[in-house]
Amino acid sequence: QKAVITIKKTQKKLSKVTQEANKKISKIKRRSKAIVKFASKKLQENTTAKEYQSKKIKVVKIKRVLQKRQKINNKVALTKFKKPKEIKHFKKKIQVIATAYTSHPGQTDKTPFLAAWNNKIKPGMKIIAVSRDLIKKYGLTNGKKVKIQGLPGLYTVRDKMNKRFRSRIDIYMGLNKKKALQWGKRKIVLYIQ
Repeated sequence: QKAVITIKKTQKKLSKVTQEANKKISKIKRRSKAIVKFASKKLQENTTAKEYQSKKIKVVKIKRVLQKRQKINNKVALTKFKKPKEIKHFKKKIQVIATAYTSHPGQTDKTPFLAAWNNKIKPGMKIIAVSRDLIKKYGLTNGKKVKIQGLPGLYTVRDKMNKRFRSRIDIYMGLNKKKALQWGKRKIVLYIQ
């Protein structure tokens, strides 16, 4: 009879332990998909103390992994709202209208691969043409480096636009007319060194 009573008591303890473990597992399951496999293997009532401990250790390890992942995700989320490092080096930022042009006679002149300051240009180069008021106001002369909002890398000023344009830049798209048309006309921020 004593043996039966002790067995029943141990079974009750184990059932409480398994319930607690199942609660912990369900909490972790909500947090990440990574522990779905582990959560599906529910602890049984006839598990020994050693088995429970080993599974409890697994739970703790998984929690640590999830915490690390959460920290990494938080860092990634924060970096999305930070200014890129290269922008910090620029002294001025101005809002301009940006259009695109290609090396076709209809969009330039009889020498489509020769810029205003007699620079030879090739498709693939990161070049912009600037309106003449920007040259006077901000010193955007031949060879000046700028950063265009929404575009990777630095662009070099190599061309001038027609006198009729104001507060405007023209981005060089090589021979790709389709890309130039897709860009269209938009307001952007220009970062100047």
